[in-house]
Amino acid sequence: MKMSFFPLFLAVLLGLSGCENAPQEPELVQDASGKILEGVSKNFYDNGKLRNEVPVKEGKRHGVAREYYENGQLAAEIAYKEDVKNGWSKWYYQDGILYQEAQFVGNQKEGIEKKYYNTGELMAVLNWKAGLSLPGLVEYQLNGKEVKQPSIVVQQKAGKFEIRLSNGATNVKYYYGPLETGEPFDESKFELIPSKEGFALVNATDAPLHLIAVRRSNMKNPQILLYDRQP
Repeated sequence: MKMSFFPLFLAVLLGLSGCENAPQEPELVQDASGKILEGVSKNFYDNGKLRNEVPVKEGKRHGVAREYYENGQLAAEIAYKEDVKNGWSKWYYQDGILYQEAQFVGNQKEGIEKKYYNTGELMAVLNWKAGLSLPGLVEYQLNGKEVKQPSIVVQQKAGKFEIRLSNGATNVKYYYGPLETGEPFDESKFELIPSKEGFALVNATDAPLHLIAVRRSNMKNPQILLYDRQP
């Protein structure tokens, strides 16, 4: 019986073709001290598993760097451009589910940041501008229901305005505003109001009152709350 070798030849040919088309890592180039100038820098755990891999161009991190848990699962993807964080970065739970994603511009968070539960459900949406927080934090319970956020409460008592948060939180700082729409909160630009255990007192006047409350939410997210009172 005559045997045909054509199928075998075709399989080998296709296999070689696939190898040729597979992406190849750039050749590693180092200086005299061992610093990597070109290529992919890699570090490993004691068990031999890959800890991280960082693309390098002209001696700087350039591209998407990846970090791994000791079990081999991807832990983070961080985008760099000439050694500076630029682009989307993501962090993962140890089982591979996305935990957090945020965009960076010039090493600073910019735009929307999202956090997730280890079930994949959305946990929080934050807003950033040039690395500073913007008002508008939104958080969700595990069942998808939006978390009710506190507000600034102002009550007049004996010629004073008493300031507090509606949920009684004590981990809060108050500043005189206003904070313009789209303006991130920079504490160096605003006057701090003395407070104690979540309460502050200011002189009651008929003038407009603009307040900013800054705190960490119960989910540990930065939160900016605003209060504007017109006479």
